[in-house]
Amino acid sequence: MTTTTTATPLGSRRVDPSAAVARTTSHPSFQETWVQTLAMAWRGLKKMRRKPEQFFDVLIQPLLFTAMFAFIFGGAISGSVSDYLPVLIPGILAQTAMTVCMATGVQLREDMDKGVFDRFKSLPIARIAPWPAR
Repeated sequence: MTTTTTATPLGSRRVDPSAAVARTTSHPSFQETWVQTLAMAWRGLKKMRRKPEQFFDVLIQPLLFTAMFAFIFGGAISGSVSDYLPVLIPGILAQTAMTVCMATGVQLREDMDKGVFDRFKSLPIARIAPWPAR
């Protein structure tokens, strides 16, 4: 096997053909994106084992608040629990969503500071896959 070298003018650079092919590959399919997203979500769940307060914020706190405001304060606020539940449940869902969004933002910032996002950018994964991992 012989290699030939070609003279290149000053200021231009030689492009590696394998690198050019790697940059021009097609985007990941929907199935690949879904699998990659689930892998990142699994990563987030594994991180939750080290911070059990996140489990409390997402699962136990809404149940605790529903029981507390419906059965303890429900009769005092609106006269009956059945009149108060249509207002209570959307409020607790909104509160839980805000708590999750806040925790996601904090974890996102931690990952950015640690350089995790830079590592994700170098991987051949869909760009949207790392977002649920927070």
